Amino acid sequence: MKQLSLNVSPRSESGRRSSRSLRSNGRIPVVLYGKHTDPLTLSIETPEFSRLMKTIAGTTAIIELNEKGAKKRLSVIQEIQKNPITDMILHVDFHEVSAGETITTDITIHVIGEAVGVKVDGALLETVSHTVHIRCLPKDLPSFIEVDVTTMEAGQTIHLKELPAIAGVEFLDDGDKPIVSCIAASGASDTEEEAVADAVTEEAASSEGAEEASDKK
Repeated sequence: MKQLSLNVSPRSESGRRSSRSLRSNGRIPVVLYGKHTDPLTLSIETPEFSRLMKTIAGTTAIIELNEKGAKKRLSVIQEIQKNPITDMILHVDFHEVSAGETITTDITIHVIGEAVGVKVDGALLETVSHTVHIRCLPKDLPSFIEVDVTTMEAGQTIHLKELPAIAGVEFLDDGDKPIVSCIAASGASDTEEEAVADAVTEEAASSEGAEEASDKK
């Protein structure tokens, strides 16, 4: 588990005009949501957050939010809203966590190895699910979940239930959720193609629409 730190400042105003003013001054409006506290409106420096995101680089981390004169708070990034054209970060939501309470979050899948079906039979490797939903204590939070595809043959699919158990981590998705498929060069069966296509569509649909709410906070 990675634990990083980020400096935050309070903000007394919210809304579209205030958010635009912050961005024009090199800051990003953020909200910290907590189970036991009301949402806090804060801001962070754009360069500092950009450096933090480079450090995280496709992994999940516990982030300590440091506000001058206030207690330090542990959090995870819940959502990042970006301008779909410029890729500029518009808003960030953080979810406050407690060391003694379980959290639910999405963890990135990292595929490792070269599948034998790709190397020998010219099959196509398809990462169907790029994240999985888990529950654990902050101390048990994995930075990512590694899936070794070395022994995969053409026509095989690795499902969530086939992943190795991780101490302290509970998988919340359906066990039959496909993670990686090794699709034969001649084409998979209709049933397998449909299952993979449905999973890809569902994965894409879950990530759409965030930009529409970017200026409402």
